[in-house]
Amino acid sequence: MKTIETPWLKLSRFLGIGFGIPFTLLGIFLYFNYSNTAFLINGILWLGVALILLLKGKWDEYELGKIMKYSDCYDASYIKVIPLNMIKIGSYVTARIKCKYKVNGVEYMVISGPYLLSPWDKSENLHIIIYVSKNNKNRYAVVAFRKEDIFEA
Repeated sequence: MKTIETPWLKLSRFLGIGFGIPFTLLGIFLYFNYSNTAFLINGILWLGVALILLLKGKWDEYELGKIMKYSDCYDASYIKVIPLNMIKIGSYVTARIKCKYKVNGVEYMVISGPYLLSPWDKSENLHIIIYVSKNNKNRYAVVAFRKEDIFEA
């Protein structure tokens, strides 16, 4: 099983490499040759946005590791995918996953954070694990997996 990615790290790489570095390099060239700072400021802005998204992704990984260490683990059953409109990264669809799990006969329903789902992902190919804090039942983390890798030939 392979973990499904969240959008923060992939988007930070795309913005940093696609916009930040080229605009910054072009801005440095234009600044020294023509004293023009527009591209340099634009490149630094894109690098800043990419850095913020990178920090958000790393913080989420840290929080997930912390909650995985001190929480109960439950298998969840998939209910539906809620796509986040207007947010696409390449061909990936950014979506939340609504799922439910049972504890002592009581059924709880949770909604995950955003995940990058491929257009070829099927609901029966998703496996969801929920980590619920022992102290605070409102603090949880949802981890989604692909049962089989759809990208292998």
